Amino acid sequence: MNKSTFASLALVIFITACAPPAAWRKDGVSQDATKTVLSECKYQVGINKIPAEKQQDLIVSCMQGKGFRWR
Repeated sequence: MNKSTFASLALVIFITACAPPAAWRKDGVSQDATKTVLSECKYQVGINKIPAEKQQDLIVSCMQGKGFRWR
């Protein structure tokens, strides 16, 4: 591996390591409040006995309906 390839690879690793992990986010909402809303969505899906293969889609729809975005 030549020096420029190594430097490019090191730069990519550095940039991606500094990026915050993807999570549900909404401007002005704390991480704790976000966890509460996510728990509510999961609870609603769970009590309605939704088949496992559809649960994640409904949780995503619930969170997006409340103004959250995955970023």
